[in-house]
Amino acid sequence: MLVFEANRMFFAILADIAKVVLFQIIHLENMKLSSFSKCLPAFLFCFVLFFTDAHASTIVPKPVSITRQNTSFILKSTTPINLQDASDLMQQNGNYLAEQLLSYYNLSLTVEQNKKPQKDAINIALDSDLRTDEYILDVSQKSIRLVAGSDRGVFYGIQTLLQVIPSTYLSKTSADNLVVEGVKINDYPRFGYRGAMLDVCRHFFSVEEVKRFIDILALHKINTFHWHLTEDQGWRIEIKKYPKLTEIGSVRAQTLVNHYNDKVHLYDGEPYGGYYTQEQIKDVVAYAQKRFITIIPEIDMPGHVTAALAAYPQLACKANETFKVGEKWGVFKDVLCIGKESSFEFVENVLLEVMDLFPSKYIHIGGDECPTERWKKCPDCQKLMAAKGLNGESRLQNYFTGQVEAFLQEHGREIIGWDEILEGGISQTATIMSWRGTKGGIKAAQKGNNVIMTPGTHCYFDKYQSLKKNSEPLAIGGYIPVSKVYDFDPLAGLNEQEGQNVLGLQANLWTEYIKDFDHLQYMLLPRLAALAEVGWSSDTEDYDDFLIRLENLTKIYKAQDYNYARHIFTDIKGKFVDADSLTIVGKAMPTSKLYHRVDGEKYMDMPAPVKSLYTNSAGIAIAFQTNSSVISAKWEVQKNQVYPNIPRIGSMGLDLYIKKNGKWQFAGAGIPEDKYSEKYIVTDMDTSTKECLLYLPTYDEIVSLKIGVDEAAYILPAASPFVGKYVIYGSSITQGASASRAGMAYPARMSRATGLNFINLGLSGNGKMEKPVIDMLADIECDAFIMDCIANPSAEQIRERAPYAIRHLREKHPNTPIIFIQSVVREKGYFNAKVEVWNRQQNEAIAEVVKNLQNENIPYLYLIEEDDFLGTDHEGTVDGVHPNDLGFDRLINAVQPKIQAILELHKDL
Repeated sequence: MLVFEANRMFFAILADIAKVVLFQIIHLENMKLSSFSKCLPAFLFCFVLFFTDAHASTIVPKPVSITRQNTSFILKSTTPINLQDASDLMQQNGNYLAEQLLSYYNLSLTVEQNKKPQKDAINIALDSDLRTDEYILDVSQKSIRLVAGSDRGVFYGIQTLLQVIPSTYLSKTSADNLVVEGVKINDYPRFGYRGAMLDVCRHFFSVEEVKRFIDILALHKINTFHWHLTEDQGWRIEIKKYPKLTEIGSVRAQTLVNHYNDKVHLYDGEPYGGYYTQEQIKDVVAYAQKRFITIIPEIDMPGHVTAALAAYPQLACKANETFKVGEKWGVFKDVLCIGKESSFEFVENVLLEVMDLFPSKYIHIGGDECPTERWKKCPDCQKLMAAKGLNGESRLQNYFTGQVEAFLQEHGREIIGWDEILEGGISQTATIMSWRGTKGGIKAAQKGNNVIMTPGTHCYFDKYQSLKKNSEPLAIGGYIPVSKVYDFDPLAGLNEQEGQNVLGLQANLWTEYIKDFDHLQYMLLPRLAALAEVGWSSDTEDYDDFLIRLENLTKIYKAQDYNYARHIFTDIKGKFVDADSLTIVGKAMPTSKLYHRVDGEKYMDMPAPVKSLYTNSAGIAIAFQTNSSVISAKWEVQKNQVYPNIPRIGSMGLDLYIKKNGKWQFAGAGIPEDKYSEKYIVTDMDTSTKECLLYLPTYDEIVSLKIGVDEAAYILPAASPFVGKYVIYGSSITQGASASRAGMAYPARMSRATGLNFINLGLSGNGKMEKPVIDMLADIECDAFIMDCIANPSAEQIRERAPYAIRHLREKHPNTPIIFIQSVVREKGYFNAKVEVWNRQQNEAIAEVVKNLQNENIPYLYLIEEDDFLGTDHEGTVDGVHPNDLGFDRLINAVQPKIQAILELHKDL
């Protein structure tokens, strides 16, 4: 990617120079263009590679085949659009192309009709030998020729032509002599159904905004607009037989403004509504038809009908009940009463008017999330079940679906329903829209039903597209980046025959949290481009190639003033490797979750706070070698908790050290932004081999971690830089206290200073020597147990628990040193008498226990006595308790030599 960026920038500069030179030559006052025309093609060929960026790497979705030609066409204001067919649809396409060239490139061309192709023209024709949606676009020196198997195929070819013209010409104040690179493209779609759904019920969008949405679909060769028109929160389509549907059902009294999952729901107190008249709908349908987009209306039933019930409460199971249009999201218990004949009369009358407005083959009847609770208590529904022999309320929906399908089929239409309609069985003619994953779609396809794949895992564009959720607009939740959309395979899990039942795929935009059109575009783009390519192109293996082409498409987004998310273009460049492929340093034992310090699933009896704290990655580091000039990281933490006395860099950030001149040197920090962060840690280094150590957060759990380097650089596991295993069990002081960064915690600093592998098993506030914890420690094979935990337990607990700890560790490890360190004197204890007494009693208690057990001849038991570890000027902590970096300097200076002396002595025994 970095190499590509450099080349692209270089060629872009040459392109600008070339175009200036060409422009000046063409417009020389005394030079006739006709005399220049003989050398013009050769001149253009010399420069075409430099000043046009429209070739195989610029078209989205990716065509079936592209052949570059060593020529180019000059598109001028005098170039006509020549239609070789006199049909109305051909004229419509010609006019559309002229409109788009004017909009995109400010180039005004005339539309003509000549049966024969014309020189120096854009010639458009039909060829019955081609597939229906197939087109061939041939750009030569003499002309641009577009032929297709149908008018729809012509339209798709026009979309490609608009991308073939160099994006450098977009939005020019005046345009002429546009140089279009010679290319021959043969193209046709993979799937016949390529859709996008827009929910206009949760939030309403104007006719002009809906048309602009359709324009965006057309740009991406999307051919179906699924219009979600009715919901609990609003009825948006005029039905003349039932005027209250829009008089009452289109307006809710207020709207939820915070997240549905929040404990307390907040409302804006403002009425909200809107609907489309039948004339407006006809206008939108006609607008879409000119772009060869079919609109499929959805009238959701028998659930999600609260707005309809607010208008006509007699359609519900409950008698004499009043309803209000939904003000929040979720699933509502009140649904259509299936036991009332009036419900079917209502549905049929509504659908009759819907069919008059929408000529689509399909009518979407919803069928999702329909509770059966009201049906269970409804005498009318129970009577119907008995009369029809329906076993269970779920069969009522199946019966309802069958009745509606039969009615639509009588009128030449077919149904689409969400995958819930599979439950209880459906006819072979029903089409399933699989949203709860792909299992429902796979099941339906295997049964022979037509299927549209639209799983919430890949195709729900109301979900976040970045893990930096605090910097994103409020969304329903989840995470679907562009890359995940691009990775979707609608045919996965199906054999070739079953796959033929998959009509295609669809993006869904639910608008609970999408309040305006600007936000809608942001959620749609560029994810729609990825989905469009999956639906159109058979070759979707190269995501990096897609990103290169997508960058060109975003220039059209900008020129057309489409708002789009820029994450994939602002993300850190380079290649990334999972940290688990490198060397992990600082772990006491293997764990079921890689970056946990202790396996809480194995040691279930440990206190809950202890198990929680041992998910923190304090003391764990990643060792690797690289020759990269930059080191970056993408990481996610579990809690994202802010502590009053701990810097966020230390608690949830990353800390990089690089060995230089034989010593570990701080190189940079990964400063966290949110639960998920992407950061350059160090840049502009030389490309020599570097030995690196990346410390993980002291007070948070790593969910995922990737380390990034230059695209051309290597990154390899390094040998562990430390020897042995010296377990330090302790309090928050061991875990990291108020160290500024993870690598400044004292076990990490002692490791770098001595070359010994000190393992951080500190527990903030919980180093209390509980029996299950001591039993866990005793399972660790190590070279020393360093017990720096006296700051947490009371004197009584020390006298009670320390003897068991010492005896049990000695029993399991007869020759391993056990080194207790007395508690630091809490600085606030110099003034707070209670703290001073508590602190002194703790230290007296451990001194007593150690002395008694030494007198019992328990060997290799040591005590390091407190000796103003943090100094006497009271500047070694942030709060009188937790050491800062200065305090750790002093602590290390006091205890490290003593620990080393004990270890050296023990080595000689």
